[in-house]
Amino acid sequence: MHNFYNNSDDCLHLHCDVEADCYNSIINLQNKLSNMLEGEIFTDCVIKGEVIISDFYPECVNAMLEFFYKGKIKIGTLENHVEDIYAIAHKYQVDTLKYECEIFMYNLIDDKKFLKYCDIINLYDAPTLEKGCKIYVRINKDRLLISELWKEVENRYPQLAFRFLKSVIFDNKK
Repeated sequence: MHNFYNNSDDCLHLHCDVEADCYNSIINLQNKLSNMLEGEIFTDCVIKGEVIISDFYPECVNAMLEFFYKGKIKIGTLENHVEDIYAIAHKYQVDTLKYECEIFMYNLIDDKKFLKYCDIINLYDAPTLEKGCKIYVRINKDRLLISELWKEVENRYPQLAFRFLKSVIFDNKK
């Protein structure tokens, strides 16, 4: 896949040449794109044979296209842009990509990322990421629940904090 970006007028103009490995890949891509167009998922775009996406970094758009074409995204791209890729997947309703991003973030949960991931759960209703955060809270409850980080979670996301606490209480009894 070769991509060329032209950033002008605060818009991203994306032009791609696609190399497909097999006939099935082309059929799957055509089906996904036609479903997106027919389902009016690109409602914020003017479609005249091209789609202009102006509210995401080129790397995120490229990652979504890479996912469409190849069914996966390079690890380095995920490491650097997973939250933004999740946002574009959410906006354009690419559930399989959202799930892949949630799994990737699930494996990165630590104190530094915990608050950011709570924000993602709160904003996008990310069930897989929430499950990972619940497990993180259960494993680290003795330290985490008395920390400043936990106070911040309780202040910003009281309902989410309550769900985490319920998970600690009820899942430990099993």
